[in-house]
Amino acid sequence: MSAIRKGVQRQLFQTDDERLLAILHVVRVDGRKKKRPTFFCLAVTIEHPISVRLYFVKGEKDDTFKKKARFYLRDVKEVDGINPKKALSEFHIVIGERRYSITASNPEEKDEFIRELYKLSAQYFPVQMPDFCNVSIPVDNREMSILPIEITDDGNTDFVHDYQPISAKEEADFRRLLAKGELTIGEADKFAEILSAQLQSLDGANIQSMMGSEVAVNQLLALLDGALEKVALLEKEIDICDGILSHVRNSVELIEEKDSLSAVERKNKDRLQQELTSFVTALDTVTDNHIRTLKEANLNDTGSIARCAEAARAVSQFWNGCISKPLLQMKAYEDRKP
Repeated sequence: MSAIRKGVQRQLFQTDDERLLAILHVVRVDGRKKKRPTFFCLAVTIEHPISVRLYFVKGEKDDTFKKKARFYLRDVKEVDGINPKKALSEFHIVIGERRYSITASNPEEKDEFIRELYKLSAQYFPVQMPDFCNVSIPVDNREMSILPIEITDDGNTDFVHDYQPISAKEEADFRRLLAKGELTIGEADKFAEILSAQLQSLDGANIQSMMGSEVAVNQLLALLDGALEKVALLEKEIDICDGILSHVRNSVELIEEKDSLSAVERKNKDRLQQELTSFVTALDTVTDNHIRTLKEANLNDTGSIARCAEAARAVSQFWNGCISKPLLQMKAYEDRKP
C-alpha cells in the first residue's frame, strides 16, 4: 500500500500542489464490486488558502491512476462506522445529498482513514463538523486544541485561515524550549520576549561577523575580477585557435580536392594512352600496299588474288577491331577505311 500511496501522490496530487494524507483501498461502492483497483483519497492543498478534498481514484493500465470524482470536506454531512465493537470493513459516508456505502480492503484501513478524516474535520471545520457515529475516536483527538475557522453566511467556504497545525516534532521542540526557560504555556508573552532578545543578540553577532569579514569579501571580489580577466584572455586565445583550425580545415579540403582531381587526371591519361596504343596498332594492320592492292585488283591473276585476299583480311581486322566510337571519327581512321 505504501508503494501505491507514493505512486498516487507523485502522479496525481503532486502535480496539482496537493498532499495525500490518507488513502483507502475500496473493494465495493454501494454494493457494486469494482473491476479495477479503486481508492478513496483524502488530500489537502499545499498553498493557502488550504482546501481539504476527497477523491475517488481509479487504477488504469500500466500502473497509472486517474481522478474520477472530487468532493470537499465541507460537504461531508455524516460518517457512520456501522458498529464500533466489530471489525467491519464497511462504512457509510454522506456527501451533499448522496449516501455512499464503501467497503475497504480491511478494517484497519477503514479505521485509519476515518481517524484522519475526523482529525482534519476538527481542525478546519469545528463549527460545521460532520456527524461521526459508531466510530471509535481517541480521547486525545476529541480534546485537541482547535482554532475556529470563520465561515461565511453564503456557504462558500472553499478557504481557511492561515492556521496550520504543528507536527509532533515541532511540539516537542517547543516544549523543550519552554523547559529550558522554566516557563509554562501560559507564559507565552514572556517566552516571546526571551526569544526576541536572543534573536537581537544573534543579529548583532551576525552584523559584527559580516563587518569583520569585509576584508575577506574585498579579496574575494578582487580574485573574481582577476578570474574574469583570465577568462576573457582565454576566450580570445580560443577564438584565435578556432580561426587557425578553420584555415587548416579549408586547406585540407582543398588538398583532398586537388588529390582527387590528380587521380582523375592520371586515370584519364592511362586510359588515353591505352586507347591510342590500341588505335595505332589497328592502323598498322592496314598498310598503303594493302589499299593499293585492293584498288588495282586483277582477278585473272592468281598472285593478285592471293594479295587481294591478304589485304581484305587486314582491312576486315581493322574494320572489326575494338575501337571506341570517338576514335572512329579521327581522320587517320577515315583514311584507312576502304
